[in-house]
Amino acid sequence: MRIKFVQDCIDLIRLKETNFIIIHFKYLLRSIKLKLKLKKIKTKSKIKIAFLCMYSTDIQNISIFDKLLNNSKFDPYFIVNPDCSRSDKNLIHQYDKTFNELVQIYGTKKVLHGYIADENKFIDYSSEFDIMTTNNPYDSMSHTFFKIEYWIKKNIPVFYISYFYSGRCIITIQNLRLYYLNYLWIWFVENKEVLRLANKYRIKKAKNLYLSGYPKMDKFFNYLKKGQDKKNIIIAPHHTIQNSGFKIGNFLKYYNLFLELPKKYPYINFIFRPHPLLIYNLKNNIWGEEKTNNYLNKLLSHKNIVLSEQGDYLKLFSESDGLIHDCGSFMAEYLYLKRPVAFMMSCDTNNILTDFGKKCIQSHYCLFQEGDFYDFIENVVLGDRDYKKYFRNDFVNNEVAINYPYSTQIIYNKILKELS
Repeated sequence: MRIKFVQDCIDLIRLKETNFIIIHFKYLLRSIKLKLKLKKIKTKSKIKIAFLCMYSTDIQNISIFDKLLNNSKFDPYFIVNPDCSRSDKNLIHQYDKTFNELVQIYGTKKVLHGYIADENKFIDYSSEFDIMTTNNPYDSMSHTFFKIEYWIKKNIPVFYISYFYSGRCIITIQNLRLYYLNYLWIWFVENKEVLRLANKYRIKKAKNLYLSGYPKMDKFFNYLKKGQDKKNIIIAPHHTIQNSGFKIGNFLKYYNLFLELPKKYPYINFIFRPHPLLIYNLKNNIWGEEKTNNYLNKLLSHKNIVLSEQGDYLKLFSESDGLIHDCGSFMAEYLYLKRPVAFMMSCDTNNILTDFGKKCIQSHYCLFQEGDFYDFIENVVLGDRDYKKYFRNDFVNNEVAINYPYSTQIIYNKILKELS
């Protein structure tokens, strides 16, 4: 029995070593092909770049798109592709929402359909573009034509910028382990924590990772909060409210409290900003459509609360005085404002955080029960007794807001250098 166990261990080690060698061999081959492809692209008078986009809230690289759009050397296009991992209803709703929001900004010439609903047809653009970029690392959510691995196998250089602020949670480690991301042309990362985790958990370590900062937040620099009579507080619950390997959502614990806050504080403007998938989960997996709609109608019957669903929420952030949330990305994104922020804690929260993520939480006021909400609103937001202010500001300046507000320019300069 003991001999069999030892032999099983040896076989497992050999299997891991074999997989490691195979991935390295494939990486070497693709690196050679990629260099040849880039050499060819550099000679072109116009470089055509595909920006794949699934959810309007995930358009992280829109600032890069604008930069390239204003350079005659490049011809960038958005290609809207659907989320194929959830219901047909969600697919259509989110696809149309994303497409329409982009068209409002860039028009129909620069925004392409990746899916034709009437024909249930997906469109393959891979042969029409020189370079591709995406914010979505999860090939499991996409149709074949929009998978990172598909474009890489077509020998298309792919650069990637995460749709969420990475380095905070163990999901960053899971993403670093996705084997096809080893073959990216350039992976632009937000902070040194991602580089550290890559060197610890990734087969190719920090190879092809480039420390750029988080370009989405550069727009904040141009937003100024206007004077107003009322305070604005955002309530942003996450969608992970069921059993999951990543369960941080507390909506089901506090949804009745959210109904009471506008009544208790009529002199505060509340903005209800749920994760795009929270309403979907409530309607399809938990409450049903009728109960969910009744709740939203009751919540929004108060004159001092509004629902926010638009893709770009940065202006909304800039006009706020505080945030109450349990959303992963907001854990770092809202810190850029250096304003009071509170996190709705669950028993699973600390289990999914990296050391960097725990520092993010230390910059928050942690809410464990209803009374903590009142303390945060009355003492911190209204009372200006923000005792975490200095710790939060130092942490943001030194570890979070890397290269802010010049991340977009740094990424743009890197792309220009690589293609010159």
